[in-house]
Amino acid sequence: MKMAIIFLLLLLVPSTAVLGQSAKSAGSDAPSSGSPNQPLSIQLDRELSQSIRSDHLSGLLKYLREDAAFLDGAGLVGKESIRQHLTESFGEASFSLVLTPKEAHVLTPYEGYTTGTFTLSGENTRCSNCPMSESGEYLLVWQLEGGRWFIKAWIPASRIGNGCGCGGGRTAQPK
Repeated sequence: MKMAIIFLLLLLVPSTAVLGQSAKSAGSDAPSSGSPNQPLSIQLDRELSQSIRSDHLSGLLKYLREDAAFLDGAGLVGKESIRQHLTESFGEASFSLVLTPKEAHVLTPYEGYTTGTFTLSGENTRCSNCPMSESGEYLLVWQLEGGRWFIKAWIPASRIGNGCGCGGGRTAQPK
């Protein structure tokens, strides 16, 4: 199983260091964590979770690369597409994502991934007074650029949700 994940990551995250390509970063409000001397660790997921607790959806967005992918079935690519999808589903002000990291794996000095469990919640924006939540396991693909770690891909799995059943929300089904 671990080899399958590594293979998937190598396909998803071509090494910009090896290919000599310039990568798009999240901008000046991006997190300051990470450098070639500070390898990827589960502490970064903890910092991300804290950033979301403080700043809701914008706390997540500052960790995303401009070309980040959200591979939850919607198959979204791009920070703006992810923002719009999560805002429409959960609301920007009520958005909450709690990460409980388990492992960090470095593939190269500039790429790696973290795994753990998540709980995603917020108000269902399609129907009033209808909270929603989803939980399961996650895999975050990270890329180091400019001394900072950014999320290249977010892959949630084993999702279980509790939509309100009003027809306006999404209820995640176990995969």
